[in-house]
Amino acid sequence: MCVTSFSCVPALSLALRICAMHAAAAAAANGDMTPASAYALGTTVPENAPVILTAEQRYALFYNTGTSRAEALAMSVAEMTPPRLLSLGVTPHNMRAASVGPMCLKRLGAGRATDLVLLGFRALHLADPRWAAEAVAAHGAGEVVDAFLKTPADAVCIAATANAQVLNVGVPSMLRVCAGAPTEAAAVLEQLPRGAALHGVPISVLLDTGLRAGALLKVGYGIANIAEQTGAAGDDLARLGFTLRL
Repeated sequence: MCVTSFSCVPALSLALRICAMHAAAAAAANGDMTPASAYALGTTVPENAPVILTAEQRYALFYNTGTSRAEALAMSVAEMTPPRLLSLGVTPHNMRAASVGPMCLKRLGAGRATDLVLLGFRALHLADPRWAAEAVAAHGAGEVVDAFLKTPADAVCIAATANAQVLNVGVPSMLRVCAGAPTEAAAVLEQLPRGAALHGVPISVLLDTGLRAGALLKVGYGIANIAEQTGAAGDDLARLGFTLRL
């Protein structure tokens, strides 16, 4: 689980390391998976293609859920609806181990990106580039971002990945959910091009994060680049805590 709050700079650095470690682990795990059917973690299969689960996938999907192997083999695909999977205790870990990705889940009834959230997936899972790409293929980037970008911690996790471009999520969107969360807002900016990521960010959004001069300077933003990139006027810069000298 990604860290959900940060109280100090050391905690922030730890959070970034955790997100990076999870991203690496996700990529490694994905590389170790051997898709056992055509749909597994694939984005090119027609949406109406039938879902066929191998015995190995069924065992992985229901591992440690109380569902016996015999029951897993006997269960029809039609029974594997998202509510049914939840009721049986199937977790995102099980689904990933079974190579059951967002496209397959959509065919099983998870027709909205919010259904992935209900199944237990979080912004941290977007650190896996293949999983993120498949989620976007299944539901569209806008819907995925709307479902997964809800909290400051989500913004930190998304910014910590290489997938912000795939998700087509902009800095304004990530900073908006960081309203009143200056430490997380700083974490978002720390992971973006230093001193150059505020283009198109309304000054009101930056002010709402609670970031002020000291923290902004630490992540590469002084008066000149804030004014240039956000269109901030003198009063705005003063509210950010900068001292204007004539």
